[in-house]
Amino acid sequence: MSFSSHKINKLYPQMISKTPNPNFLSRLCVTLCCQVFISPATFHASIPNSTTPKSPTPPMALPSSDIAVPGQPLGATTEFLPGAGIHIRHDGQLSANIVGRIHINPTTTPPTLSLLSSPQDNTGPAATINPATLLPHVGSTVLCRVTRTNPRQANVSIFALDVAPVNDTAVVDGVVAAATSAPIPTGDTFPGVIRVQDVRATEKDKVRIASSFKPGDIVRATVISLGDQSNYYLSTGRNELGVVVARSDSGDLLYPKSWKEMICSRTGIVEERKVAKPI
Repeated sequence: MSFSSHKINKLYPQMISKTPNPNFLSRLCVTLCCQVFISPATFHASIPNSTTPKSPTPPMALPSSDIAVPGQPLGATTEFLPGAGIHIRHDGQLSANIVGRIHINPTTTPPTLSLLSSPQDNTGPAATINPATLLPHVGSTVLCRVTRTNPRQANVSIFALDVAPVNDTAVVDGVVAAATSAPIPTGDTFPGVIRVQDVRATEKDKVRIASSFKPGDIVRATVISLGDQSNYYLSTGRNELGVVVARSDSGDLLYPKSWKEMICSRTGIVEERKVAKPI
């Protein structure tokens, strides 16, 4: 759009007559063009406002599935405290370190996010447990078989795991069992070690592996650490933990006599063991 001088004189006769500045006409043309093509609302909206606060980044939503796999992002350290099975990445994000069911403990601030390595379905009257998915975790009570011993430790093979669902019942292969029933066999065996300092809670300097366990013994123990890449670290430091089934050199069953002795049912021979208190 252009404006001739006679149109401007017609529109603004008084201003032209009273303005001796020769540049007034050009400035007036620019002003009229701006008023025609750019509205004030559009002009102000086109200018970025650096003082406008940015909307906060929404928190990361947990996955729709309640099962997490290793490496899966689960949230930030500002939202949750890391619990069992959770890894803190270099960018401050939390990710799964194991396969497990997502569990949030709301009693802490912020809530604690952890993974339960025994996936269960607690929606029904009983918890459905797949033995193939059972994994030992810190605090688990396990049954294991001693495979070999040396002066520093006893090597074991974990074959069963105690499971205590929230509603006190469990369904294993279609059979309903109470939480206090026999431990559930795992889908696979897991290697573990009982170190000499983890055999008893007291007088650890007097402990001898040879007088506590022998190959073939069945031991009830608790997991105290996920250990290294090869073995779980186990402990028998409580009264109810230790050897539960053992046989003598002749193959006869041994029965508890005291917390450190077992007796043969046929010959009466007494052998040393770290004996679990009968329950």
